[in-house]
Amino acid sequence: KHVRLSGEDRLSWPQRAGRMDAAMEPPDRLSKGQKKKLRLRRLAEQRPTEGPAASDPRAPADPAERGDCCSSSSCTPEDESSSEAASSPRRKVPPASGGWAKPSGQRPPHWPPPGFELISMHRPGEFSLRRQRLRLAALSCPQPEDPLRWRILPLVRRAIAVADEPQTSSELVAFVRGHLPVACLAGTSDSRLRSLVELVISRNVRHGRLLQKGKKYDLPSAEDFVIVVPRLSTAGLEAIWVAWCPERKVPCQAALRYTWGGSSSDGLALPGGSGPAFWLWLRPRRGPVAAEQSEDIQLGSTQAKMMSDSADPESVSVEWSDAPRSRSWSLISSRTIPIEDVVEAARQCAEQSLVDDVEGSHCDHSDDG
Repeated sequence: KHVRLSGEDRLSWPQRAGRMDAAMEPPDRLSKGQKKKLRLRRLAEQRPTEGPAASDPRAPADPAERGDCCSSSSCTPEDESSSEAASSPRRKVPPASGGWAKPSGQRPPHWPPPGFELISMHRPGEFSLRRQRLRLAALSCPQPEDPLRWRILPLVRRAIAVADEPQTSSELVAFVRGHLPVACLAGTSDSRLRSLVELVISRNVRHGRLLQKGKKYDLPSAEDFVIVVPRLSTAGLEAIWVAWCPERKVPCQAALRYTWGGSSSDGLALPGGSGPAFWLWLRPRRGPVAAEQSEDIQLGSTQAKMMSDSADPESVSVEWSDAPRSRSWSLISSRTIPIEDVVEAARQCAEQSLVDDVEGSHCDHSDDG
């Protein structure tokens, strides 16, 4: 008739509940998988309760898992292949200060273009031309002002464009090491940097941002923007402005600044020249222009339109299209320059820009606006 109760049964409900809570606490020695789950749980509890990432609990914390190759190619330690490094709350990245670097100087008209607020400016001494051709990817892409937030993918793309031929992973690593800020390389071993660059390369090959040719890597033609830099007899090249896609970090538009008054033997502006300037704007081809806003003219064998800018009555522009490459060229000059000189400069630009032997010069950025 008498039932012997165990020690657990003789405890009251609050006492047993306390023991249950104690049993749920993590033990002192956890496996690697348990430690990782615990870190992820704590990281989820520390996330902000506002914003698009917080509204969707299934959204991954790592930008690379969302398929954002550009965002995953940062030189910060959290973008390495180790998921523990990306999720560990003990390793924090200093906040970015000041955003992205912005060039100084007189900008082209109507710049920055809508949707392409990431812009850069380059002087002739910063690049070299090959038969008047320039791969815009060879120009330095704007980077964050915080050196710890620099992206690696733009450096990889620039290494391939500067060499003008496919590069091996070792050559890409050497280029990245030589162009990263000192603060970004501090505390980073060669093996760690190599593994990080190789991770960026493999991810972008998988997403089609880079092409693998054996043991070398090249740029896809759709993102390799090659332009012709016209050499004029009445004006010299002074600077090149480039508008970059903020998400993919690829060049999408270019504006060449020329100075009236002659040029040197290599087509550059004469030293100390202070004449008026005009712009040669290269962008994705626009739709048809209204007839009342333009006047048809002939630039040799090229059909063009001369237009007046309603926002700037003191300027005039001549526009022509490069249909095979879906491009539109615009020469924008002040009305203080005789119209005959403007048309002659536009004719020289059109004859040199519409050549058919530019290899890899694809500019189909219709998706980017």
